[in-house]
Formats: sequence, C-alpha cells, structure tokens
Amino acid sequence: MDHQSWDVDFSRLKSFVLYRKNLLGLFLSLIIGPAFIIIFLVFAILFLLKVPMEINDVIRYYYEMEYQEFFQVFLWVFGIISLSGILIGVLTLLQKPKPYLYFGQNLELEDVLFVIEKKYQLYLDNNRMIRYDPINSTINESKNLSEISSEKKRLLFWRDLDSKEKLKISQKTKKTKIRYQDSFRRKIRVVTITICYDEIGHVVSYSEMINSRLSGNQSIDSVKEYYFRDVNQYQRIPLPKAIQDLISSI
Repeated sequence: MDHQSWDVDFSRLKSFVLYRKNLLGLFLSLIIGPAFIIIFLVFAILFLLKVPMEINDVIRYYYEMEYQEFFQVFLWVFGIISLSGILIGVLTLLQKPKPYLYFGQNLELEDVLFVIEKKYQLYLDNNRMIRYDPINSTINESKNLSEISSEKKRLLFWRDLDSKEKLKISQKTKKTKIRYQDSFRRKIRVVTITICYDEIGHVVSYSEMINSRLSGNQSIDSVKEYYFRDVNQYQRIPLPKAIQDLISSI
C-alpha cells in the first residue's frame, strides 16, 4: 500500500510533545494473569468441595494433613501470583504518560529534537547530537551527520518506512497498522505500530509492540503507547543547563 495518504498527516506536525506510557506490565498481566487466576479458582473450588486429590501418587482426603498442607501452599502461591498480576496491571493502567520527546524548531528554523530517557537526555538538530547523563553529569557531542540522521529516523519512525524490511501497511477506520522487521544485536525484531487518528484525520497517538526472534525463540521486548500533545504550538524545550551551555558556546 502507498503510505502517502497517512504520511501527509505526519507532515502537518510542525511541533509537538510526545508523551510515552509503558504498557508491558499490563500486557503481560493480561496474558499470564488469567491463567493463574483460573488455576487458583479451580483448586479453591476443589478444596471447598473437599474433593480427594492425588498427591505424590497417593490419594489424599480433606481431613488428612498432607491434603491440607498441599492446598494451603498451592493456594497461597497461586493466590499471591494472581494478586500480583492484577496489581501490576492496575498500576500500569493508572500510570500517567510522561513527556518523552520534544519536537520543534530553533532560531535557524531547523528541526530540533530533545529526548528524555531514564539514564540520559538527547538533543539533536541538523548538525549535532548531544548526549547528557544527568546522573554522572557527563556530556558528549557528535557531529557525525550519518549518526544524527540515523538517530532521527529511529525517533521519528514515519520518516524512514521505505527502507524497512517486509513492510506491511493496513488501514482501517481512524487507524493505520504498520508491521516491519529490522535487525538489532543479532536479533530479528518485528515491530508493529498502530496509528490512531481523530475525526478530521490528525494523528493523535500510536502504539508500538516489539517482538524479538533469536535462534528460534521469541520474546516481547516492549509494548508502549505514545500520545501527541501541544501539536503545532510553541515549544519551550526543557534543555538542561549543560546542553544549553554547550550549544551557546559553539
């Protein structure tokens, strides 16, 4: 499918703040949690109905100590796991998205990106990339245009779709689903992105799920939701003083 129809929507984004929410905990709790809850409920019913149970190849009855000890340990373990799964899911669901990426223009009308991660902060314009570690107060600058371009494409995925392997695009009402592959540290990653629009076709949010394949094994690396806020409004990018000083000194 030609992705020009939805690519135009992204081209309207002259400035924005991208908020991010990690949904991996919720996703895993929805997959694993129900299985543990069902097992817990089944064995709880068996215990309440005093159904005989084969334990260590011996049929045990409700009044026997082995029966009581088995069910007490089993129900405690599966009950704690079930409650933990529910708690993780609820906490993840209630978690508020946090500012992740600021996008705007500098005085020369160049695109400027500022990324806030847990362990580092990243500033990019057309000619430089500055990485700041707020924990160790270290700062590094790169003027490698290839590295800068590659990082921008990673952060703004819609600018680099034509280069993706096995790209598939499907469109539904107010949604566009993108699926492609890439390689990362000897892993084959399958990236699935679902973009959501509002009634007039403006991009509102997108979700991203990354699955990895390595030596026949599959795993879920991340599940995240991204929300566009303050679209096409003036962006006061909260650059740390260390980055501001380095920019102004050049």
